[in-house]
Amino acid sequence: MRKQTLKFGSLAGVISVIGFSIWPVIMRLIGKDLDDIEAGEIIGYISLFLALSMIFFGIRRIREQSGGSISFKNAFLNGLSMAVVASVIYVVGWIIYYPNFIPDFADTYTQSQIDLLITEGLNPQETQEKIDALWEFNENYKKPHIMAGYTFLEIFPLGVVVALISATILRRR
Repeated sequence: MRKQTLKFGSLAGVISVIGFSIWPVIMRLIGKDLDDIEAGEIIGYISLFLALSMIFFGIRRIREQSGGSISFKNAFLNGLSMAVVASVIYVVGWIIYYPNFIPDFADTYTQSQIDLLITEGLNPQETQEKIDALWEFNENYKKPHIMAGYTFLEIFPLGVVVALISATILRRR
């Protein structure tokens, strides 16, 4: 079971890294500007979901190797382990990719969030407080351990959801 967990978790992680690596190509193919954060988020989460679908196939393989039965608990724990492996690979990939290929991403993202904030029509003091918080986030994101934490939180919760759904579907006594 450990072998399958590592195999399918690693596969999910590699697919997720490929997803954000080819993101600029996909954006250009669909006619979007690379600064279009909303479109980028949609493409990003679709690629994460596709990558994390490997959790389903991994649990199914473990069930097949266990004589066709698996408890919800065993399925979920294996799926959760796969999500952890995938998330760690995703984080390492991002930490390598981000500074080398899109070093201005945090600034672009921060500015897009400020632009959205300004359209909300809050009073000037509230707007300025939120803008200051966004720039503080931007500065903190430059610290590798904080970037790693945010990046992990980008993929891992989705992995937990996929593991829960997969365990529910695949459990068999």
